[in-house]
Amino acid sequence: MADPTHPVPSPIETDSPCIHCGYNLRGLLAEANCPECGQQIAASLQGDLLRFSDPVWLRRVLLGVSLKLWNMLIGMLVGFVAIVSAGAGARAVWPMLLATVGSALGLWATFCLTSQEPKTTLTENPISLRKTIRTSAIAVMIGGQFVRYGTGLMPATAIWVITVAAGLAGAFVAYGELFYLRRFALRIPNEGIEFLTTFLMWLVPACLALGVLAAAAVAIVVSTGTRDGPLASIGAVGGMLGFFVAVALFILFICYIVVLFRYRSAFRRALDQSTATDPASVTGA
Repeated sequence: MADPTHPVPSPIETDSPCIHCGYNLRGLLAEANCPECGQQIAASLQGDLLRFSDPVWLRRVLLGVSLKLWNMLIGMLVGFVAIVSAGAGARAVWPMLLATVGSALGLWATFCLTSQEPKTTLTENPISLRKTIRTSAIAVMIGGQFVRYGTGLMPATAIWVITVAAGLAGAFVAYGELFYLRRFALRIPNEGIEFLTTFLMWLVPACLALGVLAAAAVAIVVSTGTRDGPLASIGAVGGMLGFFVAVALFILFICYIVVLFRYRSAFRRALDQSTATDPASVTGA
């Protein structure tokens, strides 16, 4: 006869992925360990908040946020150096090199931010938003190099097409990264960060896309040398639109940096809490 003071443990009745390897724990006992990686099953049943996530994955995402901050700060430095170089009549070598470094950091940051969470390893679709964002980020990186170093070596039309394609892909990457950050805000949870991220999630890509179209309009006029007629009007409108977009992007740029600092602090707290409740993470298991 069963002892009523010591009930028999019941197996898990729903699909529950292991936070370390994604193994489906259904049918196992909460007091046992994952048969795939050895992680305590109880740690995978605490909830979906970040502080209950895999510490190794949290470190990678935290690195992505930090790299994103460095990338944006380098972007500010590139703009400053470009202005100084133009004023001094010097060649824009340093801005180009800094922009290349910033592009590499941006690609690395995107890959870290979109790192696959271990518990979704066995359930992710072959074509997912995460993979699409990564592919687009690679396209932005390659396109940027063509535009940066190919001007003067390639036809103006080709440079224009690459610029527009890379710019639109960049807008999609910006939206995708903010989409990921917003999803993390729901798991912190923090309604203030979630609201700011949603605000940026729509305005930043929209401004980037408008900026690309404005730059393309001006580029058409410059490459054709047209000073009169419809093309000249398009160039003037593009110039005005570009100015307003630049002002809006600068404001959103500052807001983005503030939001990233808040995310970094939140991820550090979640990582500290996750590590404190997961001894295996100390050794990186």
